[in-house]
Amino acid sequence: MEKHNDLTNNTIQDWINSDKKLSRILTEIETLAKSEEEQALMAFHRLSDEYNLPRYRTNPFVWWFKI
Repeated sequence: MEKHNDLTNNTIQDWINSDKKLSRILTEIETLAKSEEEQALMAFHRLSDEYNLPRYRTNPFVWWFKI
């Protein structure tokens, strides 16, 4: 199993399974006839809205941009 910074595929799947709202949003997006890139962008915006996550970089030494 691939592992990054102590996270495994099971850890992420367990998190998705434990958060019904997250699971519902991802399932809705996965069922759309869109490319993986389009689905990722949709998920980024939808999850940012639902969980009040910032969409901007906060490092003042990095150019500001909005995805």
